[in-house]
Amino acid sequence: MINTPYNVMNLVGATPTGSKLLNEAARQGVNIQFLPNNGDNVIGQYDPTSNTVSVEENDLETMVEVLSHELVHSTTPGNGNSLEEEYSAFLVGEKVAGEAGVDYNPHSNSFWSDHVKSSYGDQGLVASNGILNDLGMMGIELPGLGSTGGNLTPGLNLPGSEFTASGGIGAMASAGSFGAFAAAGNLNSLLGMNMGGGLNIMA
Repeated sequence: MINTPYNVMNLVGATPTGSKLLNEAARQGVNIQFLPNNGDNVIGQYDPTSNTVSVEENDLETMVEVLSHELVHSTTPGNGNSLEEEYSAFLVGEKVAGEAGVDYNPHSNSFWSDHVKSSYGDQGLVASNGILNDLGMMGIELPGLGSTGGNLTPGLNLPGSEFTASGGIGAMASAGSFGAFAAAGNLNSLLGMNMGGGLNIMA
């Protein structure tokens, strides 16, 4: 499968976890845009000012993971960012890629834990911002992470973290429709979902 925005959206939307993220993004009116890869090493971001997720062209696995990662940030904009949120977003990205059958290079939780500590540990992010509860409200569970916090894993022992890994998150997923449009056509039929949401896809 080639890495077009349609295929990326279709793969993410067809997974149990990705569909919950996209439904919540639609409920919150998130914009999604796919951009050419400009080589600056920033392959995805969420801009809360414009409520826009941007994903640059890359291989299919990376685009699925990056879109899912950024959707975690976009669906929880009111609580800022945290080390726990970055870690959770990486785990969600890999989970969605696995559910989509494109996780060709899986990483362990400890890999992501080390990555978050080395890449974000000096940015002044708080240890937690309640992301696990937010994901739980969407019905998204991450193995080994509890809804009330924890050392984020086995593994992400953060300074000042009061979390205790307490099992999976269990919650009802919010319902809602997802309408998606691209400049080149309507993605709705590709995704097999009902029109009417607030998610704007800009290819």
